[in-house]
Amino acid sequence: MKARAASSPLAELVLGTGLIRLGRAWGVAGQGPLSAADGRRFVEGAIAAGVSYFDTAPAYGESEQILGSVLAGLSGPERARLTIATKVGEHWVPDAQATMVDHSPGAVRASIERSLALLGRVDVLQVHKASAELLAGDMVAPMIDIMRSYGIACLGVSVSDMEAFRHARELGVFTHFQMPYNKESRGMERAIASVGSDRRGVVVVNRPLAMGALAREGSDAVASAFAWLRARLPAGIILTGTANLKHLAMNARALQDSRPSAS
Repeated sequence: MKARAASSPLAELVLGTGLIRLGRAWGVAGQGPLSAADGRRFVEGAIAAGVSYFDTAPAYGESEQILGSVLAGLSGPERARLTIATKVGEHWVPDAQATMVDHSPGAVRASIERSLALLGRVDVLQVHKASAELLAGDMVAPMIDIMRSYGIACLGVSVSDMEAFRHARELGVFTHFQMPYNKESRGMERAIASVGSDRRGVVVVNRPLAMGALAREGSDAVASAFAWLRARLPAGIILTGTANLKHLAMNARALQDSRPSAS
């Protein structure tokens, strides 16, 4: 368990998109999920706009299914330029319209099998709901062994507090570290700095606009939020949670405009 994972650092800051709203209500406004047709149009539009990193999960309702239906129609070169990330550990319960957490070996294996069937190929497989208790406990070794057995290129972890992050780093198997970070939520700042300083892995920031709260005042507020992130995160992936192509384009412009001008 202590063998160091191969790192895959990025040299720049890139925009990805999280696809929770393809299957679930999300955001400060509690907006409902897209229809399957609208979800496909969003993914197709994001790909056409140049987005190459897509983050989904079994816990996101029909998100994997909708994304997979678009991926199935791509040519080999089109698919090759995309990075598809999904997760294990949190599962959608359709009848209850809610999620449940289960990191047991049987649940993990079934989850991976379903994700592969829907998506065709997974590039980054992350542990969802990765608490410190889970990462320090007896369940983590068999879970990681199962994840590794599928030959997926990169393993990642989604954490929301520093204790969980420290345990994840100590395991030495993860290349991608997903965590919330924005102007209003700075609790993971030391984790961001840690991954960035030693370049062992990729930072994946979620909730960059605080689930939409930082976007309420329009493009200037979005630009300010992305400029703030760039000043603290020179390289990595920023996951926007929007399901609106106009908002996605606004985010892309804000990230581009936040680049320091050449002197």
